[in-house]
Amino acid sequence: MKHLYSLLICTVMVVGLSSCAMVQKQDGSSPVVTLNEKDYDKKVLQSAGTSVVLFYDESEDASQKMLRAYNVFARNYSDFAIFYGMKWQDGKDGDKYGLKILPTMVLFKNGIEIDRMKGVPSGQESLGFSDDLDLWMLKNVVEVKNDIYSGAFSYFFENTNRLHIGSH
Repeated sequence: MKHLYSLLICTVMVVGLSSCAMVQKQDGSSPVVTLNEKDYDKKVLQSAGTSVVLFYDESEDASQKMLRAYNVFARNYSDFAIFYGMKWQDGKDGDKYGLKILPTMVLFKNGIEIDRMKGVPSGQESLGFSDDLDLWMLKNVVEVKNDIYSGAFSYFFENTNRLHIGSH
C-alpha cells in the first residue's frame, strides 16, 4: 500500500510539472485534432473507440486554461483516445451539443456520450485542477486495469468531492 501511495504522489508531481508548459508534437503542431460542426457527426458520433471533445472559446481565460491542460493530456493519452478541439463562441446556440458553459469537455465511447466536464474551477479550487483532470483521464480514458492502479482507493479533492477508483 505504501508503494501505491508513493507511485500516486510521483505521478501527480510529474503531471503537475508537465502541465506547466504547452506540450506540442515534435513537428510543432498541437496534439489536438481540430473539429468543426460539419465533421462532428462523422468523426465523433459515428466513430468507433474513445473520443474526447473540448468545446472552447480562445478569447476566454477559462478556455485557455483548459486548453493548456487538454493539450498535455492529448499528448500523454493519445494511444487511448482521439482528442478533438472545437472552437465555439459564447452567444452561439450550443443546444445541439448540450453546451451551457465554456469550456466543456465531453467523453464519447463508440459515439455515445459517457461523461462531460463543464467549466474550470477558480480560486483555491483551481490549485489541483490539473491533477483532478489527470485522474479523470486515467479512470475514464485510459481505463487502467490489472496493474498497480487497480487497487480500490479514493482521492479526496479540495472541494470535498471524491473520486473512487477500483471496484466498490
